[in-house]
Amino acid sequence: FSSVPFTKQPYCINLTCKVQPDRRDDFVNLIKDNQRLTLHDESEALQYVVGQDVQDETRFYVHEQFTSEQAFFYHKTTPHNANWKAFCATNPFIDSPTVSLYHGTHSPVSVPVRDAYCVDVTLCIDERVRKEFLKVIQNNARGSNDEEELCLQYVWGEDTTIPNVFHFHEEYLGKQGF
Repeated sequence: FSSVPFTKQPYCINLTCKVQPDRRDDFVNLIKDNQRLTLHDESEALQYVVGQDVQDETRFYVHEQFTSEQAFFYHKTTPHNANWKAFCATNPFIDSPTVSLYHGTHSPVSVPVRDAYCVDVTLCIDERVRKEFLKVIQNNARGSNDEEELCLQYVWGEDTTIPNVFHFHEEYLGKQGF
């Protein structure tokens, strides 16, 4: 895979899944291996976050960022992603995973694996309030990223296929930061 120059906006993925309780350990081992290999082997991978729900040990959240959509498509061809596909084919989930794709509004930056309290949110906005919503969210992101000491990251962007649907990934130093 040849190096692709950084684009102005990273390509982001938020995935939510609920794993069968008897498959939880298999999932954790696989997703941690996928995280490690993605960040080690793919120069265009910027971030790979794996989080477990604070109230449900079978619900997981994954947030990934790549330098471009092409880098994400390359990721989908790797041997470690083939392991993910094979795992998914064994019916390990209670419900089908939810995948959200969006271009972040922030600059692409590599982020190491770190401990954090994370929040992933999707908001569907009435087109009539879109302009006002964008102003508010831009101010929220600026304030969170620039002024909140416990905020590690506040990224967001519009869905790649559905207008007026916005996805967010936020990271904080502990729950008290949120």
